[in-house]
Parts: sequence; structure tokens; C-alpha cells
Amino acid sequence: TVSLVALDDNNAEVAGDAVTVSKVAQFKVRLSEAADHPVYVQLYSNGTYATVGTDYNDLTQQLVFAAGETEKLVTATVTQGSSNKSFVVNIGSAVGTAVAADADMKTVTIKGTGGSDNGGSGSSGGGSMGGIGLALLAGMGWMRRKAQQPK
Repeated sequence: TVSLVALDDNNAEVAGDAVTVSKVAQFKVRLSEAADHPVYVQLYSNGTYATVGTDYNDLTQQLVFAAGETEKLVTATVTQGSSNKSFVVNIGSAVGTAVAADADMKTVTIKGTGGSDNGGSGSSGGGSMGGIGLALLAGMGWMRRKAQQPK
């Protein structure tokens, strides 16, 4: 199976589904065991409050694991001025292996650099829409995994 592991600012693996970073968001895309054939993994990123190209660079890509290869490192550079904005990275599909049911989506929050924890937006009430967006993404991931399970 393939899984997604987030790394913090000190390159330490982070347990759970969320990570907060200030400079780069790094992820290990990991196969549970080496295959004797190529494995293709589709990786996606989607901004909830963060904007691709402005707040972080897009991670959407197809990764190709050569026979015997078990891990790839992918990196998204984040803009430090993008305080407390978030984006989601997830594994969309895999060919040659299965997607781990519990480890295919991570939420990244960009850590602020100043004294403000609200990103200086001056607005309120937006947090519930972010939560709804994340819930929808999680629901879509669950539906995809459910559809991939043998009947």
C-alpha cells in the first residue's frame, strides 16, 4: 500500500493528519513494500484558504516508483507572509498498489511569522467554511477508498 507521511520544519515525521510549517511542506510518499514492477501514484494539492502559486507551490503530480523503490520525498515551498492559511495534500490514486485507507490526506497550515495568529485578515466566521471544505475533501477520499474496496 501507499501512504503519505508529513514532515515538520525539523524534518521529523508527524503523526496524524495535520502539520504546521513555516518554510517548506515536505511529505514522504511511501510504499509499504518494494514491488517488482513500476508503481504509479497520483498526488494532489488543493488550497482551502491558501492559494496555489501565491501561498505554496502546487504538488499535483504523478510519481513513478521504479521496481524496488519504496519512498519519494516531495516538497512545497510556502510563502512566509501567508500566515495561518492551509492547504490539503492527498493521494488520489495508485496503479500497482493500493492506497492506505488511513494515510492518504494531510492538511498543511502555514505558520505565521509575526505576532498575529489570524493572518491579519481582520475577518471572522471563515473558519467554518474551511472546516466544511476539509470535511468534503475527507468525505470524497472516503468514498474513493470505499469504491476501490473489493466487493
